[in-house]
Amino acid sequence: MPMRADLNPHGEAHSESNPAQPMTVKVTEAVLTYVAINQHGQKRELPKLA
Repeated sequence: MPMRADLNPHGEAHSESNPAQPMTVKVTEAVLTYVAINQHGQKRELPKLA
């Protein structure tokens, strides 16, 4: 089975605004795209993990 050339992790950032009365709220989120490329700038497969 071929390996993918990209990864798409999802991340969130939370904040606590008042330490006296802690309440955590989500302030932002993101989906990042990392693409493996070769020396010519073309997509390449990711190496297999052990």
